[in-house]
Order: sequence, then C-alpha cells, then structure tokens
Amino acid sequence: MNVLALAAALAIASAAALPAARAAESHCIVPELGLPLAGPDAVDCGVAEEGKPFARRRVVACARKAIARGKPVRFGVGVMGTDAFWCDVVAVDADLRYWKLEFDWDLSIDPGEPSAFVGRCPTIDLDWRDSGGTGRFGPLDCVHDADAFLRAKIRRP
Repeated sequence: MNVLALAAALAIASAAALPAARAAESHCIVPELGLPLAGPDAVDCGVAEEGKPFARRRVVACARKAIARGKPVRFGVGVMGTDAFWCDVVAVDADLRYWKLEFDWDLSIDPGEPSAFVGRCPTIDLDWRDSGGTGRFGPLDCVHDADAFLRAKIRRP
C-alpha cells in the first residue's frame, strides 16, 4: 500500500511539474503559444532563447523547411527571467497565413496582467533583425486580429 501511495504522489508531482518544465524548455511562459492558430498538424519548431543566435538559427531552419514543404508551423523566441517574461511567436496555418503572437509580462511593473497581441501579417521575414538585438521576428506590419486573438486561446500562466 505504501508503494502505491508513493507512486501516486510521484505521478501527481510529476504532472504538476510538466507545464513549468515545458515552459523552461520552450523559453516561453505559455509553452503552447501559437499552436492553436497553426493547427493540430503544425510542425512545432520551438521557441529559442533570446540572445542565443545558434538557437534562433535552429528554430528558423526548422521553420524554413516546414514553410517550403507547405506545412503549418509554429516557431519563436522568448525569455524567462525571474520577474519578466516575453515570447514572440509566429504561427503559419495550413492556408499559409502568418500570425504573430506577442506575450509580455513584467511583474516588477504590473503584477496584475500580462500584455498579449495577436496579429495577421502579410509575411514574416525570417532573417529580420530587431533593433534591440533580442531576436524577435518581423517586420512589424502585422495588424491586430480580434477573431484570431480568441482562436489563439492565450491563457494566463
């Protein structure tokens, strides 16, 4: 009986740790960000850690390959600090429409609510570099899409 209780406790602890572990692995506090817009058959290229060009190159290479094959894809870049988090994610759906999702939360400024944006983009330049050197994707001519915002199913962590 004690073995069963221990096994159950470990299973519960492991299940509770999964979202946090997945977030750290994906470098996004909302690890599934963008996947609902990309669709169930999307290639998930991951979210690279901000400031790590080799990680961004890996994510971009994966995205290029998926887009060239006409596959839906999700990819991005993000950072998980001690009191601030942001993710910049691109979703390309089965119709090859581009969506940009941004999720920012700085607890030192406003612990109440994160900032989220979902926009429809004419395209995404995978080689674009932001002026801050964070590795975010652009260009920045994406237009807010209220319907896509709802379909994105963005949850608060």
